[in-house]
Amino acid sequence: MKHSDKFIKFSNMLELKVSHAVYGYHRAYSGSNRIHFNRIFMICEDTPHNGGMVNHQDKAHLASEVKLHPGRIIFIPRDIDLEFTFTQNLHIIAFHFTLEIFPGCDVFSGIEQCRFIDNQQTIIKETLVLLEQETGLRKTINLQRKIIESAMLFYQNETDIPKAFLLKQRYSELMDYINRNLNAGLTVAELADVFKINRDVLSKRFSADFGISLKQFISRQLASAAADMLIETSDSISEIAEKLGFNDQYYFSRFFSKHKGMPPLKFRKNIHKMLKS
Repeated sequence: MKHSDKFIKFSNMLELKVSHAVYGYHRAYSGSNRIHFNRIFMICEDTPHNGGMVNHQDKAHLASEVKLHPGRIIFIPRDIDLEFTFTQNLHIIAFHFTLEIFPGCDVFSGIEQCRFIDNQQTIIKETLVLLEQETGLRKTINLQRKIIESAMLFYQNETDIPKAFLLKQRYSELMDYINRNLNAGLTVAELADVFKINRDVLSKRFSADFGISLKQFISRQLASAAADMLIETSDSISEIAEKLGFNDQYYFSRFFSKHKGMPPLKFRKNIHKMLKS
């Protein structure tokens, strides 16, 4: 018998987190946002051919427009500036999710453009049938499988699996510390001191491995934590700022706007409006 130890290790590393799952007929709606979850849009067959569009601008400031045509599955990566227009009676399934190798390291990191695949009526129909079923363990597992199956249509980095093992081994303790102690006062110097490594060496190594500086990574995680609190709690802006270690809500608002493209109150209103539409 052959053993697949790499499969066991890698499967135990993966964590799927779903923050948003909706389906049905959308009313006419336009908006914009930047959220810290990947998104899958499935456009059902009975949608008018011109069901709307999503338009985003990547880090190279290149605009990209994707039409919401029936039978199309669209992948929208996390943390991009997105504008969207939904026409009346758009029939859509939408999931917001992360698929992380370890906290802070998403499988789809590095993708900066919306992608789509047409003629996916079968998987869309199967997903819709599952969503209509009564919630239970079987439905939950099968829907998780559909989310991963749809997302993997857009994954093209199989050669990164060995690198994932290396990063997990090298950074898991660091990532755990960041997530346990995440606040506005957390610095690279503190991390270097805790893990007994030269600050410059740590910064250069992290940047080389992740393509983002450690300071930027901490800020991104902090902005994501703030966004979660804005969506999932009724805490005031000042309460959230205090819980995350900011000196005042004005500095927190400037920080949040820099990373999410809008002030926290507007972000909360936009997300709640989208969820209710």
